[in-house]
Amino acid sequence: MKDWQRDKIHELRKKGIGYKAIARETKLSRDSVRNYCRWHHLNGYGAAVAAAFRKETVYEII
Repeated sequence: MKDWQRDKIHELRKKGIGYKAIARETKLSRDSVRNYCRWHHLNGYGAAVAAAFRKETVYEII
């Protein structure tokens, strides 16, 4: 996995995009994306992941 693919996975998961769509975008397998997300605590439903990042951002700003 290349650095740009890792960056793209983080960017898209923070937007709530699912594993399959990220896999198509990065030219990786869905399982590779899913396993990477599990290791980096980006797993779960896309909407829930996006909401968690929005919530963290709010706490950081305040």
